[in-house]
Amino acid sequence: MRNVAPAIAAAFLATTALAGLNPALAVDQTFETEKGRVQVTTFADGLANPWGLAFLPDGGMLVTEKRGNLRHVSADGTVSDPIRGIPQVDSRGQGGLLDVALDPQFAQNRLVYFSFSEPGDGGNSTAVARGVLSPDAGSLSEVQVVFSQKPKLPSTKHFGSRLVFDGQGYLFIGLGERSEEQFRTQAQDLDSHLGKVIRIRPTVRFPRTTRSSTGRAPCRRSGLTATATSRAPRCIRKPGCSGSTSTDPRAATRSTSRRRARTTAGR
Repeated sequence: MRNVAPAIAAAFLATTALAGLNPALAVDQTFETEKGRVQVTTFADGLANPWGLAFLPDGGMLVTEKRGNLRHVSADGTVSDPIRGIPQVDSRGQGGLLDVALDPQFAQNRLVYFSFSEPGDGGNSTAVARGVLSPDAGSLSEVQVVFSQKPKLPSTKHFGSRLVFDGQGYLFIGLGERSEEQFRTQAQDLDSHLGKVIRIRPTVRFPRTTRSSTGRAPCRRSGLTATATSRAPRCIRKPGCSGSTSTDPRAATRSTSRRRARTTAGR
């Protein structure tokens, strides 16, 4: 059976760093919980504001640092230099290099997806890019942005960033409503990306006539189709994010299934 202590320790590191926005420092100790005893051990240190992580098949992991670095942490806890190929990020406020996820076919294609605060005309927004991880995990090549939240806004808050693949190859992206009063009401508008859970199928090119389940034309970028599956989440970053109405990525799937069931029943 796989030793889960490194996973628990790594998750603890990311959680404490996100909450305090200080270099990650884990304290080796044991916690008694309702479900049993949890032993926390330091697995890797020296990371600055680790935000998201994805486990690799060899037991190592990829870890994002808020300021814009992606690092490889080996199975023995060794932290690499920053992986080359990450685009520019806007790390002000709550922005930065955020979540990271492996393609379901990573063993064959070595594709890595990551979300980040993308600067641009008008301010910034949450974007998702992918790239091919080199065999030595030192660089990403063929990096391309596969989704960019619209519009870009002058805000440094509520980027969202959660990335989850389902069992059918769809990528779900949790997007924040950007906090500020003058535009956060767009979370209720299906013509805006703000405050939505977006679903894309990044490995398939859809015809431009495809429409979403809401009957509206979906958002498009680089030939990909994005469909809003949920509206008005506040800040979907990780499961348990305070103030979010849909922090569990499974909630978006359940919500979509219920909406489709209602739509089908009404035909």
